[in-house]
Amino acid sequence: MNYTLVMLKNEVRVEFNMETGNSDFNTAVYEELFTRKQSIESDFGDQLVWYSLPGRKACRLKYRK
Repeated sequence: MNYTLVMLKNEVRVEFNMETGNSDFNTAVYEELFTRKQSIESDFGDQLVWYSLPGRKACRLKYRK
């Protein structure tokens, strides 16, 4: 699992990738975080983009500005 900071000409974004090689574990982590979505976004101070990415090994949270 890792954080990625992407800086482009027209946007900056941060991503939290749940990608351990075990898709069941990644999905379980994502689902647990998603149950706390309101609290997480409240603490963060803005809405995040939630990607469960069905059929893939990874799940992702993203914020872009």
